[in-house]
Amino acid sequence: MGPDFFNFSMKADPVGSFRIRTYCQEQVMTPSQRLKYSILISLVVLGIMFGLSYLQNAGMITEKMFQYIAIGVAVIVVVINGVMRRKTKI
Repeated sequence: MGPDFFNFSMKADPVGSFRIRTYCQEQVMTPSQRLKYSILISLVVLGIMFGLSYLQNAGMITEKMFQYIAIGVAVIVVVINGVMRRKTKI
């Protein structure tokens, strides 16, 4: 997020006052960046699943808690993947 992340402009209102409008510039992602982030996310998810499996085998969490956390992680990954897909420009 550098200084050109936000673009400020002042526009005159019909009544004569001024409003400052902020336009967020769209951040784009290349397909190679998306691939790198996808691999990183899959490794993080694999680590989380191994950690949850260890905690379940140690008796620290129940199977139901394991399922809830795994579903939550899956939902977060799907949302991140959707955001990355929209930001990828060919």
